[in-house]
Amino acid sequence: QLLYQDKKMKYMIGLNATSGFATAFLNSYVNGQVVPVVFEGTSMIGVLTAWLAIVAATFSVVFSSVAERYSKGAVLVWGSICFVCATLPFVVYPTIRHWSRLLLVLVYTLLGMGRATFESTLKAVFADFFYYEKEGAFANIILQNGAASALGFMVSSGIACSNELSSSSLLSPFCMEFTDGTFHNVLPFELFLLVCAFLSIVGY
Repeated sequence: QLLYQDKKMKYMIGLNATSGFATAFLNSYVNGQVVPVVFEGTSMIGVLTAWLAIVAATFSVVFSSVAERYSKGAVLVWGSICFVCATLPFVVYPTIRHWSRLLLVLVYTLLGMGRATFESTLKAVFADFFYYEKEGAFANIILQNGAASALGFMVSSGIACSNELSSSSLLSPFCMEFTDGTFHNVLPFELFLLVCAFLSIVGY
């Protein structure tokens, strides 16, 4: 009921959706397809995932201090900017086999910073905005974030490319060969995430 009864809630969807899309993007594409190419194997997935968690935990503390000194809104906007910056390299420089390992570590760092804003500041904002119905507010977080994650996983695996399209001059950089040998167009997913992050900033 809170979703359609309180006008503020619809403006919060972008923040939750951005985090959900970023989670799906990380787990379905970055972990599953990019890391094995850049690091020539899957052994570093656990290390990079742990690094992301460390960054998120560290910046949760940092952002808490920033939110107290300035505003929670500034932290949420910064989190969305981090998600944008983590996605842009895939759009601007899609040929991942030419990526440096340092660039991929930077992507994980930015995703960790973005995750920190979702895990701490965003939930605090929900508690402030919807103090009269906190149960419904946190249920909406789960609903919006989970729906975005599910949609993200479907988009990441549902837009296939043909072998002919994968060799075309226009779309070939974004038509990636997955580890199972199939080709998928990853550009729509990346644009989804960028647009959602932009809308989250404007909406807030």
